Amino acid sequence: MKMTKNNKTITWLTPHSSQTGGNWVTKKVQSELSENYSITTKTFEHGSSLIGHGLSAAQFATHNNDSVDLWVENPFTFSFKRPGIRTDDIVACHHIHYPHPSNAWYQPSEVGRRIKNELFLKRAAHASRVVVVSDYWKQFLNNHGITNVSKVHNGLPIENFDFDQEKVDKLKKELSPDDKPIIHLGIPAKLKGTKKAYHELKGMDAKFITTGRKDYHLPVEHLNPDYEGYLRILAAADVVVSMSQFDEGWGLFVHEALLAGTPVVGTGRGGMSELLNGGDQIVCEEFSDLKSSVRKALDMKESLGKSGHQFVKQFSVERMVSGWDQIFKEIP
Repeated sequence: MKMTKNNKTITWLTPHSSQTGGNWVTKKVQSELSENYSITTKTFEHGSSLIGHGLSAAQFATHNNDSVDLWVENPFTFSFKRPGIRTDDIVACHHIHYPHPSNAWYQPSEVGRRIKNELFLKRAAHASRVVVVSDYWKQFLNNHGITNVSKVHNGLPIENFDFDQEKVDKLKKELSPDDKPIIHLGIPAKLKGTKKAYHELKGMDAKFITTGRKDYHLPVEHLNPDYEGYLRILAAADVVVSMSQFDEGWGLFVHEALLAGTPVVGTGRGGMSELLNGGDQIVCEEFSDLKSSVRKALDMKESLGKSGHQFVKQFSVERMVSGWDQIFKEIP
């Protein structure tokens, strides 16, 4: 990828370094553009408690550096910053995490989230640019009167999905020696819907697996290999389930599964709808419909796998990085 060397100094602010799709994208863009710009990362991380968030917000509120030409903010860092500082800024908005309806509105974490969201929506129009990753969030912000929005779809390294079929078949046999269909339930993390998906599907004669971050235990095989091994697991699965209970920014997990040629059943919340609808996958909004949806996906495995892969192969790392590079050049 040929890009013009630029002497612009950029600092990327992030409130946490946890294993999320948004952080993966951030690191990939930084890595690919590190030869064209001077890019550094700044994090004030004090844990996920209310006090921890408060300490982070206080430090981000005043942090500044006159030698930085351009700041890349997160909605959290942007919402709480003091007026008049970091004026040359881009907000990378993967999604806005609204409170979950099952949580009481007066819980401290939910009150803090509401305050952050309201501040962000009031201030976002004053950013140099707000960058989103899907049509859903661009339309959402436009509906709130925020028009300084650019869309850069997330991208994946397409070459990593050129699998050795013998290795995939071997892994499939290792995971399910009795040839039961392999159902990947997703990531056992909060609000991902994985626990409820398991309880809806556990009566099926299938092999259930989860991968990645583990916020809670399920009585299924959990795997946390390196990235190459993780992608091979997706390719070996017969169906991937993504029953997120919040509005996803994009749905990197779904993107990876589709690029691996594996059918996906998901809620289609947020930016995930663009992936599922574009790839002709199965949208399942209610858990009560999940079992029938998964059975349908198993019956249509070949056609769903092909249509999903065909759609998402356009979203490459090169396209994503080029989009960010163009935005960096457009900001004076």
